[in-house]
Amino acid sequence: MPEAPAVEVITAVRRLVRPGPPSVRPRPAPRPELLRLATALVVDEHPSAPAWSAADREAVAEWVAVLIEYRGEDGVQALLRALGRG
Repeated sequence: MPEAPAVEVITAVRRLVRPGPPSVRPRPAPRPELLRLATALVVDEHPSAPAWSAADREAVAEWVAVLIEYRGEDGVQALLRALGRG
């Protein structure tokens, strides 16, 4: 996974969760077990995460958890491809 600012990761995840124009709705609330999974699989493993603020890490984890809920492993793979294009 390439290095990226948290906002770039969040933007990529949001596009995968909600295709089309950005929404003004707040981010969805993920299930706790998926939040733990997203934190372990994506946030803790992302090379840029140590430079992110605690709020950024939380936001990335929440969006990735929602992505996992909606699209499963395919969603995580799509995120890796989206970030790899940068």
